[in-house]
Amino acid sequence: MKILYINSLPTFGGGEKHLLNLIRELKEEDTFTIAVACPQGSPLAKELSKLGVKVYPVPLKSKFDFKSILILRNLIRKEKFDIVHTEDVRSNLLGTIAAFIAKAPIIVWTVHMLSINRSIKEMNPIKRRIWTLVDRNLAKHIDKIITVSEFNRRELVEKEKIDPNKIVVIPSSIRLEEFNRQVDPDKKRKELGIKSYEKIVGYVGRLDYQKGLVYLLEAAKIIIQNLPNVRFVIIGDGPQRNELKEKAKSLGIIKNIIFAGFKSNVSEFYSLFDITVLPSLYEGLPVVPMESMAYEKPVIATKVGGVPEEVINEETGLLVPPGDFRSLADAIIRLLQNDDLRREMGKKGKKLVEKRYNNKQMVKAHKTLYEKLIRI
Repeated sequence: MKILYINSLPTFGGGEKHLLNLIRELKEEDTFTIAVACPQGSPLAKELSKLGVKVYPVPLKSKFDFKSILILRNLIRKEKFDIVHTEDVRSNLLGTIAAFIAKAPIIVWTVHMLSINRSIKEMNPIKRRIWTLVDRNLAKHIDKIITVSEFNRRELVEKEKIDPNKIVVIPSSIRLEEFNRQVDPDKKRKELGIKSYEKIVGYVGRLDYQKGLVYLLEAAKIIIQNLPNVRFVIIGDGPQRNELKEKAKSLGIIKNIIFAGFKSNVSEFYSLFDITVLPSLYEGLPVVPMESMAYEKPVIATKVGGVPEEVINEETGLLVPPGDFRSLADAIIRLLQNDDLRREMGKKGKKLVEKRYNNKQMVKAHKTLYEKLIRI
């Protein structure tokens, strides 16, 4: 069974981590021959090369990259892939057109984020309507659509009017073995220059508009006024990095904020946190809460997308409205002041991850789906 995955993103986020975890397992089986088309030099391409996975460099620069469509069409025809599986909004568009033209036997989408949500900042109602129609028409040529959350499934059915029989939910997941390592938090504190008596609020992810980090900084100002011995560790990089640093300076809180940058060993830092925060404005089913809970760390997140499916309010963490920095500050202060509640939520979170978001379950569900589609 020859499978071509297509991913267009030049960054390494939850979707890329999801795909890497899937491929890591599938490539070990004789049943599958795996290849990936993605931008040359992207973090995903580098990680796949380490695994010995065949990577085809394709620009995939925009939703109107006709050159990439031709490259993909020729690749699919030449290599005679049985399944073309696209993994993000842009590759869903370009990859589907290319696969349809090349007459690929089976086309599969994974929807981490809906087109109408991904560009919510700048997309006017007319553009939202256009992309809804684009998705709806493309979906007619898709054999199966995988959504990573029940929320995304409902959105596709109710807002984009896509046939529910074409949709299957396979939640994002994590490799639990990566989050069972013994890490010395004191060593990590020293690495970042954090005192033993200081509480730590952590964020992991891209630094861009979607993640709502401006509201975390606004909340941080309130928190520091009440609890001066709190440090905020922001792990990740992105287009808002400089803007966020300037915002922290203007709020007078830069001394309490650590912009740690991208970390390849990010899993080790969760053990350092007292709380993990995800202040996103919109999401699919992010893996950061799963990773945090695997280390028995509670999560405070916004009530968006599929987040409430993993961050169970008052059980594995706390949920707040998106864009509401005062509610975010109140929730963080509440947990920082209650050690017992943090421990209790952390334990419940780990049990939830082990039961619902185990990578082996995700991989098995994909294998079952592929085999069923091939038989059909």
